[in-house]
Amino acid sequence: LFTILILLAIATQFFEAHFGRQTYTPHLVPFFAGILLLPPGLFTVLVVLPHLAEWVHKRLTNSSYLKVWYLQPFNIATHIIAGLCVQLLLEWFWSTVVLVGEQNAFFATLAGILLYVVINHFLVGQALALARGIPWRVSKMWSWEVETPAVAMLSVGYVFAVLWDYSPWLTIPALAPLGLMFQSMKVPQLQQEARTDEKTGLVNARYFKERFEAELLLAKRFNRPLAVVM
Repeated sequence: LFTILILLAIATQFFEAHFGRQTYTPHLVPFFAGILLLPPGLFTVLVVLPHLAEWVHKRLTNSSYLKVWYLQPFNIATHIIAGLCVQLLLEWFWSTVVLVGEQNAFFATLAGILLYVVINHFLVGQALALARGIPWRVSKMWSWEVETPAVAMLSVGYVFAVLWDYSPWLTIPALAPLGLMFQSMKVPQLQQEARTDEKTGLVNARYFKERFEAELLLAKRFNRPLAVVM
């Protein structure tokens, strides 16, 4: 199980989708499965090895991403902190609940998914605010488009863990949605690329036309003036 999760985590670490200053990878699926199936020590290794593999790959390819040395240790730390907190939550749940049914276990794991997202996104958002000067409203760490992919990937990791206990072979079709999820994570990146000029980073004429038509419609609807500065 540990070997399978390691290989899956390393593979998904290199499926990257970018949206602004944020990078998304499907590694949350094996990470959350590791939270539910592995002891804390092995879960920590599960987080560290894929990030180290990515770091080595970026160095060998002279990539501009991860040039600052502290980025990967920070990324590793956020996942380890969030994962261990979820394990503590579930350990407390199993030790305090007298009658543990499937329904209670489901809601406990759902609470673990939400806890993971809150801790991980809070740490990343706070780091962007303190180190980069990017306010929360700009980083959009609590926005729907940022939260939804994370919750979806963690949920697939939960399904993987449940199916592994039932029959490991069933985890193969359970991982099929990963390809579709990765394509959906690239939608914000493609939208941003379609709206901006590659050389200057400024919005292009097509996006200006869309915004101008929307603003003109609002001006007509509420009978208010509209000015255009060139």
